[in-house]
Amino acid sequence: MKIGIDLDDVIVDFTREFLKFYNQKFKKNILYKDWKVFDLWELEPISKEESIKLINEFYKSEFFDEIDLIDGAKEAICGLMEKHEVSVITARPLRWGEKTRSFFEKQFPKEKVNLHHSRSPDDFKIDKAGICKNLKIELIIDDRENHALDCAEKGVKVLLLDKPWNQGVKHENIIRVKNWNEILEKLNRGFDL
Repeated sequence: MKIGIDLDDVIVDFTREFLKFYNQKFKKNILYKDWKVFDLWELEPISKEESIKLINEFYKSEFFDEIDLIDGAKEAICGLMEKHEVSVITARPLRWGEKTRSFFEKQFPKEKVNLHHSRSPDDFKIDKAGICKNLKIELIIDDRENHALDCAEKGVKVLLLDKPWNQGVKHENIIRVKNWNEILEKLNRGFDL
């Protein structure tokens, strides 16, 4: 099977680390469980432009370099790569591609990771569903509502990793999962593709 896997908040714990950075910088105490919307500018009283600048600052920080893998992700992905064709499809800006590739070389030194950035050159349009269709991906594992719904509507099955910000999405092609153990359980049982 051809499987696509999102990176941030699916393989690595991006939001938790970003919150450490944000809380320290602004002397705040926003908790992970309170992150009920995906975009920072919908959570905090700042503009979209300010939010993007903060994310770029985070990418350049030591916090970004210390992002932890999500529990079970490495072992699960290595196991999936033995049986399936796996591609990582990230909405990270392409300008951070070298840093992202270095991360995979360090964390997955024995595996060849097929990495795809889903942003357009202007850094705004994100088209994971298009990449999935081009690569003939049958299933994607993601955490973001709009990506999951777009893929599901285009016929790609989705395992949606349960997060505080994705509680509102439902579709017949979307199955909600709690963690990597449940992802593997669903795949091993061969749920309806």
